[in-house]
Amino acid sequence: MTKEKLIAITVHTPFSLTLGDGTVQDFPRGRHNVPAPVAEHWFTQAHAEINDIAVPDNSDEYQAQIEALKNQIAERDATIRDLTSQVDEQKAQTEALSQQIAELLAGGDGDGKKPKSSNSK
Repeated sequence: MTKEKLIAITVHTPFSLTLGDGTVQDFPRGRHNVPAPVAEHWFTQAHAEINDIAVPDNSDEYQAQIEALKNQIAERDATIRDLTSQVDEQKAQTEALSQQIAELLAGGDGDGKKPKSSNSK
C-alpha cells in the first residue's frame, strides 16, 4: 500500500471544491494538507496558495506515539479503578465503625443507661 503524498496549501478565502467523483470538500481559511490531485486541481490553484514544501509523512511515527499514549491512558484508567475501589472499601469501613460507635454510645453497657465515668466520686 503506497502512501499518498500530501501537499500543503494555504487558503486565504474559503472555498468548496467538487471533485470528479462528485464529493465536495470544503476549505476554510488556513493551512491544509491535501493529496497532490487536490492541490493540482485548477480550482484549488485559483483559490489557494500552493506551498513548495511537501508535508512529511510521519504517520508511522505518529501511530507509534498514539499507541504509546493509549497504553498510558489504559494504565492510568487501571490505577483510577484501583484507587476508587480502595476509597469505596475505606468508606465501607468508616461507615461500619461509625455504626459501631453509635451503637456503643446509644447502648452504654447494655442496660440502657449511660456508662459511668471511672473517676466519679
